[in-house]
Amino acid sequence: MPNPWMTPTHRAFIAVSLLWLVYELAFGLLPSRRGAGEGRADAGSWWWLTLSVTSGVLLSGAVARHTHVLAPSAAVATDLMGIALVAAGFALRARAMSELGRSFTTRVAVDRDQRVVDTGPYSRVRHPAYLGDLVAFAGIGLGQASAVSAALLWLLCVPPLLYRIRVEEAALGAVLGESWRAYAARTPALLPFPRPGRPLP
Repeated sequence: MPNPWMTPTHRAFIAVSLLWLVYELAFGLLPSRRGAGEGRADAGSWWWLTLSVTSGVLLSGAVARHTHVLAPSAAVATDLMGIALVAAGFALRARAMSELGRSFTTRVAVDRDQRVVDTGPYSRVRHPAYLGDLVAFAGIGLGQASAVSAALLWLLCVPPLLYRIRVEEAALGAVLGESWRAYAARTPALLPFPRPGRPLP
């Protein structure tokens, strides 16, 4: 019996979501642009994040098949919004990685000759690549048209992402010292909103 949910827009949403996941997995397995790095301190964050995102996307997709809250015809809008958000998250993450240049690593590693990058999207938030991931998570959750599925996705994916940020910031602070702390004091972590008394440039 044909699955009424497999509309053309939902197939496109699934394809975009899986392409995003494959890109994340493939890119994460590539060698880092820098060497081993002084102060290497990944603390298992890459593995936890990778396994959680993979299982979160696949499991939430399976759960969504049985917990949709919209009729297939009404879900076209959520499919299209989900595609747009996943694409926007991907674009932001790619832009952030490009801005880092040789400072980008797949495992947390900081060299003492590394400088604090505060240009491009890093002038607005400290972790634009992870903000891109959160935007993609929102798109995947929305496109699945299931509150249960979206909650499962975020429950599995957000804690390791926040842990990764803590590990990364600890390594940056330990190696880069005052230059990192000054940057962190004036720049929000994830949301590009001005702090009280600290308007964004």
